[in-house]
Amino acid sequence: LVTLGLAGFLLVPLWRALRGAVKREYVAATASVVLILLTTSIVGWDALLRRFRSDEHLGNRLAFAKSSVRMIQDRPLFGFGLGAWPIAYPAYATVDAMAEVNHAHNDWLEWAVEGGIPFAALMILICLRAAWHALRFPWAVGIVSVGLHSLLDFPLQKFPVLLCFLLLVAAVEGQARSRKTLLRQDRIEELANGELVFDIRPQ
Repeated sequence: LVTLGLAGFLLVPLWRALRGAVKREYVAATASVVLILLTTSIVGWDALLRRFRSDEHLGNRLAFAKSSVRMIQDRPLFGFGLGAWPIAYPAYATVDAMAEVNHAHNDWLEWAVEGGIPFAALMILICLRAAWHALRFPWAVGIVSVGLHSLLDFPLQKFPVLLCFLLLVAAVEGQARSRKTLLRQDRIEELANGELVFDIRPQ
């Protein structure tokens, strides 16, 4: 959904440009699409396809979540430090995952563990505000999908996904502000062009 949302964000100005709106939008959108295709080609399509075919189950995610809650209870305000979850986790582990555990498989809990509850709350507010904007701009639904996905995985710990996520957040925020500005300008023009009516009837 993030990929589709990003594609929509790029294709809208491309469509407007083809209709003769603004030439620079055509250039910017085309360049962005080319860069995305080149970057994906360098990394390889097989990794993306493998993720869609993956049959991974929930595994030990519940145990990781319970351990994370205990970690939050010990340091609720300031956490253990950003990036410190895998370092602090072994002291709270309740299961042997038979492998090194690097993430909580829940971005929200991991942020609360590392940055404290205030940091996690800030991230939640950003996502909720973006979700509110997505009600008016459906192309931003990818923001909501990533937020839900983050309850069972750690997509936002991966820089490419985080970059796309932040790009969509910034884009929907800019779109909302742009629309508000246009509405305000329209209102000012209506007032400027309106006729003043004076009531001169005797009181």
